[in-house]
Amino acid sequence: MTDTETCEVIVTGPTGDLLPAIGRAAVDARLAASVNVFDAHVESTYWWQGRIQSTTETRLHLLTRTDLVNDLVAFVRARHPYKVPNVTAMPIVGGNADFIRWVKDETTNVQTGQPRPSDGTR
Repeated sequence: MTDTETCEVIVTGPTGDLLPAIGRAAVDARLAASVNVFDAHVESTYWWQGRIQSTTETRLHLLTRTDLVNDLVAFVRARHPYKVPNVTAMPIVGGNADFIRWVKDETTNVQTGQPRPSDGTR
């Protein structure tokens, strides 16, 4: 199946309970159909304030619809401790049609609380 309406959102942040809680809250709010927490600690190296930094982080993968990405980014940023958190989306271009349909069916219209139709209409 080819699909351009779903994506995987990646979030990195500090180790501990905060990122899993953010992921759970996003699923509870139906901004994501599911979240995977990689708590095996990701070693991150990056430029920050003119210096190379290294730290251990946790990584989340959230599955959602592309039309919810901006809402999900705002949701995560409001709860995330970093000034510039990594919240990036990658399109899902294909896969198990039943799973992709499930991702669409399990996310809802945030404004109305009603399920979003799977046909892409609002």
